[in-house]
Amino acid sequence: MKETEDKIIDANIILRYLLKDDEGQFKIADSFFVGVKAGKRKAVILESVLMEVFYVLSKVYDIPKSEIINVLKNLLSFKGVKEGSTDSFIHALDCHGSHSCLSLVDCLICIKSKKLEIGVLSFDKKLNNNCK
Repeated sequence: MKETEDKIIDANIILRYLLKDDEGQFKIADSFFVGVKAGKRKAVILESVLMEVFYVLSKVYDIPKSEIINVLKNLLSFKGVKEGSTDSFIHALDCHGSHSCLSLVDCLICIKSKKLEIGVLSFDKKLNNNCK
């Protein structure tokens, strides 16, 4: 694979970049994200990976929700993050930040429901009441 090829990245690349808790892995992740930030490299970041990153930062590292939202929105604004791969997730972060009663997953369900113009089927009353 060429260095300039698009890359799908996993949660560990993002976590090492954000946490800087393993010097060797941070250097690799940082080198990649420097290129992504400048638009010289392309990153595809799946919503499932972003969910995992959010979970690890909040539950394992006990980082406040508002801080995680800001850090992830900044990361997703990098020029080289593939358009369309994160639009719904950014809206879900905004929803989660303003609706404390909904989980990030519930917010993503609401956003996708509206985008796809389909209803939501859930036993979760909070989700049903807030996702209309």
